[in-house]
Amino acid sequence: MEWVIERDNHDKYAVIQIIDAKELEKYLGIEWSKIISEIAKDLSIENAFELDGVFRNIFNENYEMARDILDDFIKEYEA
Repeated sequence: MEWVIERDNHDKYAVIQIIDAKELEKYLGIEWSKIISEIAKDLSIENAFELDGVFRNIFNENYEMARDILDDFIKEYEA
């Protein structure tokens, strides 16, 4: 995703205001399923779905749910 930020904005630390996955698809010109598949390509299917859930909950401003899913996701890798 960093290449997109650098491509579209010289200030790579600028925040991109994205409301939901559909808006992100439109902004990047690629389907959300392909975006999350690439991000999660080295993860198991279960972990990829969890990561997708984190992003979707963030898009929907369900931050507590996103945090809970992310906490579970991180705990799996601490063991």
